[in-house]
Amino acid sequence: MQKLFNFLIIVILLVISGCGKKTSPVPIEKSVPVGFSFKLKPEWFGIRLMFKLPYKTKGGDLLTSIKFILVEKQSVSQGKKMIFKIYPDLHSSARTYIYDDVKVKSGECYYYRIKIVKGIFVSTPFTRALKVCWVAPPLPPKEVKIKVLNKNFVLIKWKKGKNKEVFYQIKKMTPRGVKLITTYKNFFIDRVSGGENCYQVRGVVEFKDNQIPGIYSPLTCIIF
Repeated sequence: MQKLFNFLIIVILLVISGCGKKTSPVPIEKSVPVGFSFKLKPEWFGIRLMFKLPYKTKGGDLLTSIKFILVEKQSVSQGKKMIFKIYPDLHSSARTYIYDDVKVKSGECYYYRIKIVKGIFVSTPFTRALKVCWVAPPLPPKEVKIKVLNKNFVLIKWKKGKNKEVFYQIKKMTPRGVKLITTYKNFFIDRVSGGENCYQVRGVVEFKDNQIPGIYSPLTCIIF
């Protein structure tokens, strides 16, 4: 009986000790996120940062969460650096995320670079820096008018601004969808069809090889 009791004690101790064992942790270098990138786009309100978020780790595991994106922003003229954090949601199937930086100065250029922080000890290196320049956008074109030429065509015309716009963009909206039209003049002849045809116009200026769009004019519509 004593032998049976001792045997049971040994078995219990072995089971308890076995439960405490854990699998080896994944090495830090294998946990680093991979497969991410970003782009910069000047907009009328500032700089738009467009991220392609990572979806796996260096070890090939599916990435389900990150702590934040660390963004380093540097003014070209002053050399001043600023660091801020962005907290995206990784549950998007498209793995894309947009952040708008409105803290920009007219006539200034900036460098941006990012790193993905997964945890306290796990993060990617900084990406290479991307450069973008921004200037105050042109105001909405004034006196946007639509003139019917015949049953198939209309003339959209507006007053030129004072910002030396390089070209104009016309947003055309109909029941069939939205179309973006580019023209280098302050008028455009458009083919129309039945129903309501609405237009908005904005100017685009150029600054150090960057195109900065202005604000769209109010909606102007005509019904055929």
